[in-house]
Amino acid sequence: MFCSWFAGAKVFIDSKAQMTLLGTVMDYVDEKLTSEFVFENPNVTGFCGCGESFSLDKSIFSPAKPPKKESSAGEGT
Repeated sequence: MFCSWFAGAKVFIDSKAQMTLLGTVMDYVDEKLTSEFVFENPNVTGFCGCGESFSLDKSIFSPAKPPKKESSAGEGT
């Protein structure tokens, strides 16, 4: 569990969610009719109609693959 203070509020992030939030910027917007936290996540690829759910770029969950080793014609002789 990660804990931090932001704009006078204590923010908790479950360790299971940390990978999905990499690069996310959190801001607090205070307007005439609403005050809210706004999140800008560069890994999001789409939102549902209500704005509560989102889709992520699945490449953030894939482990990095090592480069393929090139073999030469004269190798092993």
